[in-house]
Amino acid sequence: MGERAAERFLRKNGFRTLGRNTRIAGGELDLVMLGPDRLTVVVVEVKAKRSRGEGGPPPEANITRAKRAQLSRLTDALRRSKGWLDRPIRIDVVAVEFEPAGDKENRASPWPRRLVEVVGRWVRPGPKVVDLRHYPNAVGASAGSSRGFKGSRRGRPR
Repeated sequence: MGERAAERFLRKNGFRTLGRNTRIAGGELDLVMLGPDRLTVVVVEVKAKRSRGEGGPPPEANITRAKRAQLSRLTDALRRSKGWLDRPIRIDVVAVEFEPAGDKENRASPWPRRLVEVVGRWVRPGPKVVDLRHYPNAVGASAGSSRGFKGSRRGRPR
């Protein structure tokens, strides 16, 4: 759900989708996009969760140093496998927060629940996005980079 919301947001802002859930030896990349300049390849890490209300860490706080290193390794592997050695490439982070599970609109209700017709079929929409934050170039270009994602923490708060 978070990846769909992030992709929709980025496409509205001029990005073009190159891949979703792209598997590379050693892991998976959430989104691979072409930047608005149509030259830069942008690897997007999506972090999503229910709204934290009054407390709790934001979704982007779960991007640890180890995750940043893994993203850098996977991005380098993607660059080599696709032959994008001469193209600029960066790693962005998109944090998505959905409405809390207890909200009236999201509670279980008798059938029929909110239904929306989408291209000739009826579907139930997912939870509403309450906040979406895009951090361009959030992860340094190399695994050992000291200028990594500033909003991250080591692990979860106790």
